[in-house]
Amino acid sequence: MTHPQAGIFEASSSQFRVLEYKLTADQVVDSLIKKLAIIKKTVTDVELVIGFGPALWQQIDPIKPALQFSQFNTITSPKGHQATASQTDLFIWLHSQNHDAIIEALLFVQQQLEGTATLALACDGFKYRDNRDLTGFVDGSANPQQLAGQHQAALLANDHSHHNGSFIMGQQWVHKLAKFHQLSTHQQEQTFGRTKADSIELEGDAMPADSHVSRTDLKVNDIAQKMYRRSMPYANANQQGLYFLAFCCDLTRYQTLLNSMYGLSDDGLCDRLIDFSDAITGSFWFAPSEELLQTVLSTD
Repeated sequence: MTHPQAGIFEASSSQFRVLEYKLTADQVVDSLIKKLAIIKKTVTDVELVIGFGPALWQQIDPIKPALQFSQFNTITSPKGHQATASQTDLFIWLHSQNHDAIIEALLFVQQQLEGTATLALACDGFKYRDNRDLTGFVDGSANPQQLAGQHQAALLANDHSHHNGSFIMGQQWVHKLAKFHQLSTHQQEQTFGRTKADSIELEGDAMPADSHVSRTDLKVNDIAQKMYRRSMPYANANQQGLYFLAFCCDLTRYQTLLNSMYGLSDDGLCDRLIDFSDAITGSFWFAPSEELLQTVLSTD
């Protein structure tokens, strides 16, 4: 019996830190594993989720044949919008309600990985109002509400060799808030495909085909392309946006979503939302089950 990494589903946190690393060299993998084992043992006051990029995971996967999955590749729409690739080797997600504990964990992780992995991205996220994005719209309203549904969307099935693991997609989006807020509330709702105040989906002819809901609420062969979103807004004086974070049982669902958003599906329509936000990073990782992670990190 295996269990998913618990931090994937813990939803009470209000403070989030995403850390993405690239290895300094292939030869440091053994050192990285030892340091991650120390981090896993020591960081217990906050939720900790660890994911591995495709090249790194193939080196350390103890199950043979190793799980094969692709790196994130840049996607460009016919209109020139771009979802930029920045594939990293290691994903660490810290979250909690306790800001001080988050900072302490963050500093410890960075201290441990210094010299073995180079920090490629650090994003400080937070819960904004009632789970809203900085555009003012509720984020993740299409998520399964029950734990069973979240597990079904996020985790590899029990008959899979890597069961209860999850494929992760992370993207840092930079919002053009001034441009977006120039729109009327009606135009904003047409962009998202939901009402702003109470997050009710538009229906029938009121729902534009290029709205965000229309481009991301997808089915393939009658199978809903569900994923479990854990995105978080971030902001400073110079830049505001959303770190899109999702966990999924099937890596191809991410590609289906991106193709639909960027005008690469059959109808050629682009998601209206990408006129108001740019994806400046993009990576895929694999988060093994808790038991498989412990096996990977075993240094005995």
